[in-house]
Parts: sequence; structure tokens; C-alpha cells
Amino acid sequence: MHMVTHPEHRGKGAAGMLIRWGIEQADKGGVPAYLEAGIMGRPIHKGYGFVQAAGGRFEGRGK
Repeated sequence: MHMVTHPEHRGKGAAGMLIRWGIEQADKGGVPAYLEAGIMGRPIHKGYGFVQAAGGRFEGRGK
């Protein structure tokens, strides 16, 4: 699945809302959360506790 924020909605919290939802789903399911991020998305993902792993993949939250 690919998710992006439309340019008109950037900086208004839409991406953060989607990231929080994904983290909540991982927590509910008791599974770890992983994602792949482009250059533009990396700062926001790091802000939610994800860390960059091999190959540009981010490992992070969830159980």
C-alpha cells in the first residue's frame, strides 16, 4: 500500500493521523509496524519513533 499526502493538505496533520492509525492497528494486533519511506516522509516517520533499517525500511512501533 502506498499513502501520500496531497500537496494542498501537507502540513495540516493528515500524514500524522494516518501514521497514528497504523500504529494503533499494529498495537491492537500485537504485531510490529514497518514501513518504507521516501525522502520526504522520513522526518515525520522518525518523529513517531520509527528508525531506519537496511534498505530504507523503517522499523518501529507496535508490539
